[in-house]
Amino acid sequence: MSANPYSKGSQWRRWDLHVHTPGTKKNDQFEGSSIEEKWTNYINNINSYAGEISAIGITDYTCIENYFKFKELMADGTITKQIPLVIPNIELRILPATGSATPINIHCLFNPSFDHKIKERFLHRLKFDYRSRIYSASKTDLIDLGKSYKNDQSLTDDNAVEEAIKQYTVSVTDLRILFKDDPELRSNLLIVVANSSKDGASGLRDHSELIEGVQFAALDATRQAIYQFSEAIFSGSDKDVKYFAGIGADSAKEVKRKCLGLMPCYHGSDAHDNAKIFEPDLKRYCWIKSDPTFNGLRQTLYEPTTRVRIQEDEPEVKKDYLVIDEVKFVPASGDKTFSPDAIAVNDKLNAIIGGKSSGKSLLLYYIAKTIDPVQVKRKLEELEIEAGYTFDNNPAFDFEVKWCDGVVYKLRQVAGEKSRQITYIPQMYINFLAEKRGKEGLKTLIQSFLEEKDSFAAFLKELQKEQDEIKVDLNTAITQFFQLKGNYARITEEIRGKGDKSARLRNIEEKNNELAGLRSIAGFTEEDEQKFDQLEKNKKIHQDRLTSLQQLKTAYQTEYPAELQRLRAGVETSLDNYARLASAKFLLHPFIGQRFPSQINADKEQINAAFKTLVEQAQKFDLKIDRLIGLTNDKINQYNGSIQPYLDKISNRTKLQSLQLEIATEQTVVEQINELEQSLAATQIAITEEYNKINTANVKLLTSYNKIVDEINSNPEYSEISIEKKIKLKAYLDFDTQRFAAACTTFINKQSYFSNMFGTYFDGSNNYVFDKDTHAANFKEIFDKVLEPSASNIRFNQGGTIQNVTTSLFEDYFSVDYELSQDEEDILRMSPGKKGMILLFLILHLSNADYPILIDQPEDNLDNRTVYTELKDFIKQKKIERQIIIVTHNANIVVPTDAENVIVANQKGQDAGKDNAAYRFEYISGSLENTFRSASNTGILNQMGIKEHVCEILEGGETAFIERERRYSLNE
Repeated sequence: MSANPYSKGSQWRRWDLHVHTPGTKKNDQFEGSSIEEKWTNYINNINSYAGEISAIGITDYTCIENYFKFKELMADGTITKQIPLVIPNIELRILPATGSATPINIHCLFNPSFDHKIKERFLHRLKFDYRSRIYSASKTDLIDLGKSYKNDQSLTDDNAVEEAIKQYTVSVTDLRILFKDDPELRSNLLIVVANSSKDGASGLRDHSELIEGVQFAALDATRQAIYQFSEAIFSGSDKDVKYFAGIGADSAKEVKRKCLGLMPCYHGSDAHDNAKIFEPDLKRYCWIKSDPTFNGLRQTLYEPTTRVRIQEDEPEVKKDYLVIDEVKFVPASGDKTFSPDAIAVNDKLNAIIGGKSSGKSLLLYYIAKTIDPVQVKRKLEELEIEAGYTFDNNPAFDFEVKWCDGVVYKLRQVAGEKSRQITYIPQMYINFLAEKRGKEGLKTLIQSFLEEKDSFAAFLKELQKEQDEIKVDLNTAITQFFQLKGNYARITEEIRGKGDKSARLRNIEEKNNELAGLRSIAGFTEEDEQKFDQLEKNKKIHQDRLTSLQQLKTAYQTEYPAELQRLRAGVETSLDNYARLASAKFLLHPFIGQRFPSQINADKEQINAAFKTLVEQAQKFDLKIDRLIGLTNDKINQYNGSIQPYLDKISNRTKLQSLQLEIATEQTVVEQINELEQSLAATQIAITEEYNKINTANVKLLTSYNKIVDEINSNPEYSEISIEKKIKLKAYLDFDTQRFAAACTTFINKQSYFSNMFGTYFDGSNNYVFDKDTHAANFKEIFDKVLEPSASNIRFNQGGTIQNVTTSLFEDYFSVDYELSQDEEDILRMSPGKKGMILLFLILHLSNADYPILIDQPEDNLDNRTVYTELKDFIKQKKIERQIIIVTHNANIVVPTDAENVIVANQKGQDAGKDNAAYRFEYISGSLENTFRSASNTGILNQMGIKEHVCEILEGGETAFIERERRYSLNE
């Protein structure tokens, strides 16, 4: 298989493209009293540097000797620091258009594979005119130039070269001619203009006249030429980074007009002393996302904003447990079907490409099935298709997915042992969603994706708990309301059965008057009358106390113990339910799992014992009540004894007893009526409270659902699917009018329109008209009319009652619905192709927000233009947030998206002349900048680089691509 050392593709690495060495021709401040000592200290600093450096540019002014010395020190092992790429960086001064202008520095970064040609093809052909002689940048000419300029032939060679470099300038015109004569030289070189000395490179000290939009024609002609000649900028300024990427003071179009094009900004330490080696000011390191190769550096020209960052920390770091590190087939011993080599996976965008039946989808399928077999099975069942891969029918076959934190999932591993998630989109699944699912299907899909976001899931869980509690309170209030209404009717009827209270009071008054007459005839003195009245009052007080004590005894004998037993049973049931749920948390901890239920059982025994104690205490209190009843009876008897002598004075004993009995009987009934009236008043208060609870709970339920709507609409994380593409998700509160009609209005006779019974809340078809702003008030009025059906001419069908209509009225008919749109066009009105694209955007934005997403050929039913204009930018954005592995046969999903890693698949025997090295299915991986051709390598995958495979597989080969380019006249 391929020996590509960068099989993971493009990754963020630290580069320092501007490093000087001891003996640099200008400003040498390295430590040491001699050149040898300086190099020794320099080498020690590099070897001991703790940070990782993947590429450096050895820089000198118009010279390359120190670059070759550095390479020799690496080759012989003197420099032990692992630096994969060392680039020669030759710094030149560009001659201004006028003699008064300051020279401008540019950097020439050469392909290291071209370094043996640099002297002859570049330095020896540079031109500098001094005193009518043309000097090249060869060492001999520089020595001559320095001695001639100083008019001192005794200068040492090194001093002469240093003096010459101070004067040596070249013109843009001469460079253009040189590159025109030698196109190979130009193709192995990057021209980088130094834009700010304070930011790690010297040169243009102040470019504000360009940045602030002054007329470009007013600039010095040399500066115009430099910006249109250079491919990149040396600057660590954030302002420069934005400007030259087309997101600063000038638009991208304006920058392209003023410069060669949009350009990346590089940054370096500009080390002239030991302390600065690989350490730019403020730790503004240069991070480049590419292989540490010259081709990798060139890739930054096409992606100036996404391939280069200047900052202290590594960019775009994802959590290790959210990223797949590598995958591999684990075939049976001796099986030549699959290569057992690991396939590297990048943390951003991985594109799996290959010819027909090459094993692209097969690889994606086994990655997905190894991580989440339940999801894979469910989605294939939705599609009503079989995967068609039977390799895992062999019990010796396995597949492994290794995560970046070292955790390994195996295909044969029990699904319950795997907790990490993915989103798997099999081939044609997007089409299925676009064409087969209507509004309800879309609603379910969106809801499922939202719930995969941890933040939303936690928010929704709390609200669902709140809603469950509200619905319990609502149902309890309805039950209590109608129980109280029944009690009210029963008490009212009981009061009616007691007769006319006012008539009884009049009768009591009359009989008391007669009794007073008897006392008068008997000769009661005024003092007797007072004593008699006082005794009667005291007796009445104790009789009332006796009645209350008897009622209290009944409560303690039956009602309170029953309530205690009900509470005990409820607590026991709640503990049993909790024990089952909580024990499930400790399935992976047998020690805790065995002891937790035992502890709960012990707690239950204590609770039961506590309830038993309470019942016993109630019974003991019952004995206290019996003692109080006895004492009260004794007191009543005492009063009867004290009253009796007064009664004995009355001669008409028969009349006396008759009056006393009648008064006592009437008084008892009046007291009963009083108690019933008090109970009726209390019941009415309780009815009002429960009535208010019902309406309040309905408002709370409505409010709770509105919280969900507001959370989605106000949070861009959920609603702004793509700001650039104007794709929005809008939530709104929905009311299920059909279920409402089926559950509630079927009980009501429809001979008259509901609008006549209830008002404008119903339309001409007797359907409820939902308005979230007036719904609570509407339902309150409907409820009031249901409670008084005759007043609103409401008649119930058979089986319909006020209570069951009310129960149905306040069921939960709410739900959250969604509108997914692009540029205000609802997805439900879009064509299947466009609908599929919007759904893909939705999936990429919402589903399993942080976990990897695996997609098989999302471009199906999308034309190339749509893929390029709509899909590529969104994928580029989302790959920063989450790992993406995508199977595709569309070049626009691989190249314009700047896929960090391309996995090339091939199956032996599918295409003539494209045999594998050793196995039926083989895979290689790497970056788009990986490029080579080597027909002598074994196996088609190893005979060319990733770039060539992409062109061969996705573009039909280089010849076909060039032919199409010619036919389209793309170069004209």
